[in-house]
Amino acid sequence: MGGPALSVVLATDTFATIQGVIECLGRQTLRHAIEIVVVSPDRCPPDLTDVRHVPHPVNDLADARAAGVRAAAAPLVFIGETHSFPDPDLAERTVAAFSDPQWFVVVPALRNANPTGVLSWSGFLCDYGAWAEELPEGPLAGIPVYNATFRRKMLLALGDRLPAALAQSDDLAVAMRASGQRALFLPSTCVSHQNTTQFWPWVRNRFLGGQIIAANRSRTWPWPKRLVFACGAFLVPAVLLPRFLPGWRARVRRGPAGTMAAVLLSLCLRAAGETLGYAGLFVAVAEKGILDLELHKMHYSR
Repeated sequence: MGGPALSVVLATDTFATIQGVIECLGRQTLRHAIEIVVVSPDRCPPDLTDVRHVPHPVNDLADARAAGVRAAAAPLVFIGETHSFPDPDLAERTVAAFSDPQWFVVVPALRNANPTGVLSWSGFLCDYGAWAEELPEGPLAGIPVYNATFRRKMLLALGDRLPAALAQSDDLAVAMRASGQRALFLPSTCVSHQNTTQFWPWVRNRFLGGQIIAANRSRTWPWPKRLVFACGAFLVPAVLLPRFLPGWRARVRRGPAGTMAAVLLSLCLRAAGETLGYAGLFVAVAEKGILDLELHKMHYSR
């Protein structure tokens, strides 16, 4: 009997944090061909006999996910999150899409799992509006680092750069383009993503996300270049808004009144965070804050 067709990598602090995701994966139509790889310092519960546990600290999500990718047995690896829930047919449709050898990445559509207010909608649109389920199937220029499936050999080829590529940065997309690898958007299946609905956690999420992205993007830059980008970060809303508009047009019409105002506020918060990130200020504090928000987003979205 052959090995698994798809490995799902989940990094978490405790198994209780991902209980809902594990249950969701158990309903996959291709469950017999899926390997669930959980990277966690927590002890694996004895009843989870069909889960591969990789003991590893989760002080850094990117490093933990890289450990999961290296431990995975399948040729395809889906990078999951503690607050993202794949449709039952995701594995089956994704594996089928990879039968075409031109694709090295397959990105499902993203759906708002808790569309209950402007904070949820604006956070979802800013993070995943480019992969909204209303958009047509086809090649992608930009890819998300999470909630997507990759050919494992592509990720392993990054070597020591893998943790940086799996962080909130541009490294993975840049490496993919440099090697001529292609990505497919597959809206016939979907991942439901839970979004922050509490105001101050939402503000922190938007601000710290920008700070971390800028810090990761500029970590090898000389100081003059970092200073230029820090001074120009106020342009972030103008730069990012057009990139996300295709996914927003359909979504905003269905969202509550005030969604676009919250989107613009979100982009302004990201711009402020990027200013600090390029300047290299308070990065360690930001990393700790974003880790809590990413691991426990379900707590902040009730």
